[in-house]
Amino acid sequence: MCLSGRSIKRKNLVILIALIILVILVIISIFYALLNKDEGVKNRGYYYIDEQGNILNLDSMSSLYSNGFKDDGYALCSYIFVKNENTGVYDIGAGIIDTNGKIVGDRVFDSNDIVIGNDTAFPIVVHENGNAVIYGEHFEIIAQVENDDNANVLGSNYGFSEGLGDIVLKFDDKCLGGYVNTNGEWVIEPKYEKCRPFTKDGIAAVQNPESSLWGFIDSNGNELFDEWFYDVSDFSEGFALVQKDEDGKAAYINTKGEYITDFIFDYKDSQHGFSEGLAYVKLYGEKQYGYINEHGDMVIAPQYMSAGKFSCDLAPVGVFGRGDIYIDKNEKEVIDLDIDVLGYAFTKDGYATVYDFDKGKFGIIDTKGEWLFKPQFIDYTGTLDSYSAPKLENGYCLVYLEEGQSIKKAKKR
Repeated sequence: MCLSGRSIKRKNLVILIALIILVILVIISIFYALLNKDEGVKNRGYYYIDEQGNILNLDSMSSLYSNGFKDDGYALCSYIFVKNENTGVYDIGAGIIDTNGKIVGDRVFDSNDIVIGNDTAFPIVVHENGNAVIYGEHFEIIAQVENDDNANVLGSNYGFSEGLGDIVLKFDDKCLGGYVNTNGEWVIEPKYEKCRPFTKDGIAAVQNPESSLWGFIDSNGNELFDEWFYDVSDFSEGFALVQKDEDGKAAYINTKGEYITDFIFDYKDSQHGFSEGLAYVKLYGEKQYGYINEHGDMVIAPQYMSAGKFSCDLAPVGVFGRGDIYIDKNEKEVIDLDIDVLGYAFTKDGYATVYDFDKGKFGIIDTKGEWLFKPQFIDYTGTLDSYSAPKLENGYCLVYLEEGQSIKKAKKR
């Protein structure tokens, strides 16, 4: 059938209109994409991101460094650029921020003067004008420990933990530490060379200034076990690793001071404590890691080149020629990313950091081995330790971003 000239012209007109509409839509799409293009961060440094990859609004803070948010929703930022409204100059200091990225109390301190505890941000200890000042969560002054004629207050090393905060005083010939309550009252007088924070077991490790040996005290200051050691770990889940002599051999004790193992472990490589009922250990003089239970029994035989703590019922272990994988408590291989990675323990949020050795970057996975963020965060410190590695916990993760870098969230398979 032949088409008339009018039909052909009408058809061509329809095609032309369709092409014009298509070109207009393409132009609008390009314009919209350019308008909404993510140009990344303006300044390189540390930023908080959430599970969706959204960057926490830091306002005037362009760079920070911290271990992350605590359970109470606050984070200590020990490296903050803050504009001085009077001089217009940016000062570098430390402060507490909330999950809105706001500096709590609008207070910024010298990064060496502010300390928070292991468990929560508040109360905090700040060294001001030679005194140890204790602040509450609204940045009100709760109490302070002041200098006196006998000793000067040097401040705190760990801040508050389990209701007690360590305070260090400098006497004429030595520095000694003790513990105060939130009222600034001495609960345990300053008489130890070093004081570590109290754990959930209600026990703290302290060092004798005369012998330099380590022992344990309870929250009333009672010295426990009548035995002192060359070195000790902190208690975790009711157990601590102790090294009696300089030879490096170590054993585990419980909160009653009873030995649950002999001195058969390498202290340096076995001191990280119990988690979810198991502790990774390395036998003295050996090269491979295994796991013991609360009775001191070796329930996972030494067979791994490296090991990490159990969390979310999984632990990262190093397998020769394969890098780190994740196993469960029955030694079953649950996650193998098929690349050479260094694995970190899972957080309570259910995410673990992994370091891709080929790319030289950190990524984050979930408990199924799915990528939340593929490797894209650099190791700025070059140390690959737990402090420099990103850690997604309490809803946020601290990452180091280069200028112009954007967050790329992994697509679900």
